[in-house]
Amino acid sequence: MKHTFLIAIVLLALASSALAVEVTVKTPTKLYDSKGKVLAEVEAGRSFKAERLSNKFVYGFLPLPTGGTRGWIALAALDLNEDARRQLEAAGTAESSNRSQQAASSASDEPVLLRYRLAKDKVQVYETVSGADVTLVASHEGRLVSLPMMRMWTRFVVTRRGKGQADDGSILAAMQLRDIEFSTSQMNKDTMAWTEKRFDREGMKVYDGKGRLLSTVRYGEGELADAPGADWVLNKPFEARLTDRNEVRKITFAAGDKKHLSRFMGGQIDLKSALAGAFAYPEKPITPGDSWEGETSHKLGKRSGVAFPTKLTGRIRYTFERRIMRGDRPTAVITIRGKLNPVQSKEGARFDGVIQGQALIDEATGINISSTVKTIFRVMDPSRPKDGKATVTSTTTQTYKGNKLKE
Repeated sequence: MKHTFLIAIVLLALASSALAVEVTVKTPTKLYDSKGKVLAEVEAGRSFKAERLSNKFVYGFLPLPTGGTRGWIALAALDLNEDARRQLEAAGTAESSNRSQQAASSASDEPVLLRYRLAKDKVQVYETVSGADVTLVASHEGRLVSLPMMRMWTRFVVTRRGKGQADDGSILAAMQLRDIEFSTSQMNKDTMAWTEKRFDREGMKVYDGKGRLLSTVRYGEGELADAPGADWVLNKPFEARLTDRNEVRKITFAAGDKKHLSRFMGGQIDLKSALAGAFAYPEKPITPGDSWEGETSHKLGKRSGVAFPTKLTGRIRYTFERRIMRGDRPTAVITIRGKLNPVQSKEGARFDGVIQGQALIDEATGINISSTVKTIFRVMDPSRPKDGKATVTSTTTQTYKGNKLKE
C-alpha cells in the first residue's frame, strides 16, 4: 500500500510536469490570482511555466526568489508558439475558464494614475456622435402635454497625430476632421409637420416628416451660396496642445479656418470640449471607489424661440467604479454624475440641468475608449406661461476607433 501511494505521487508529478510548458515573458505584465488581485509585477525576459490556457489568459507557475507562485498572465504578454498553445488549450478545463473570467474582471485595488499618452507619429482616430432633442411642455385643455419641437444630430471623425512635446511639457498633436455630418429637424407648430435638413460632404438635403426628399442644395448654390463646402473644412489640418490629463490647452487654426468651421457647423459645437472628449482626469492615483470632481460648460444659442444664456456651467463628479479587462488591457470604468448651476437669462427664463454617463479609460495609455454623457437642460420661461417649461436632452458618445488611419 505504501509503495502504491509513492508510485501515484510520482505519476502525478510526471503528469503535471508534462502539462507545463516553459515560456518567456516578452513584455512587462502582471500576475493575477483567480479573483483578479495582482500577485506580482513581471519583467520582460522572465521564465513562466504555463499549465493551461483559457480565453486570453494563461495559468501557470512564476518562479520567484521566495519560491514562486501560481497565477494568471495575459496571453499577449507571453512568447508562446503554436505547438505550445495547442498543448495548453488541450489542458484547459471548465475550472480554468471560470478562473480566467474572474481574473478578467480584475477586481484589484491596485492604484492607477490615469494619464493621456500620444507618442510621436502615432495616429489616434476618434468618432463623436451627438444628438439633442428640444421638447416643450405646454398646457392644452387643462393638461400638460409634451410637444417635440426640434432635433439635432452631429457626427464627426477626428484624427490626432503625435508631434512630440512642447517646451511646457504639453503634447503637440496635428488634428484633422476626417468626416462630418449633421442634421436639424424642426416642427411647425401650426401644421405639426416636421422638416429635416441633412448636411454631408455634398451639401444639404431637405426631407419631410415621412422621409421623402423635398430638395437638394449643393455648397455654393442657393441658400448655401456663402457656405464653405465640407471638403474644404475636412482638408484643413490644425494643431492642438494637450495636457497629460487630456485637456485642450490651445488650438491653432490657419487664418479663417475657425470662422469657416463655425459657419459650416452652424455654431452648434463647442469645439474645444468636443475635441477633448469632455472628460476630466484625476490629479492623483485612484482605486475602485475613489471619486474626484471637474468643471463643465455648455455654450448655447437660440432654441425653439427661447433665448438661452450664452453659457451654462456646472460640476461633475467622477467615480472609479471598477476595473475590467478589455482583451488583456486593464480598463477603468468611470461613472459620471453632475449638475448645472441655475442661471437666468436677460428675458427672465431660468435654466438648470443634470448630467449622467459612463466612460471606459485604458489605464496604460489614458485613451478614452468609449464614453456616453447625457445632459438634460431644464428651462422655465415665465414669459410663456402656457408652455410651462422646455427640456433639451443632449446625448454625446465618443468612441476610440484605433490607431490606423483609413483613407
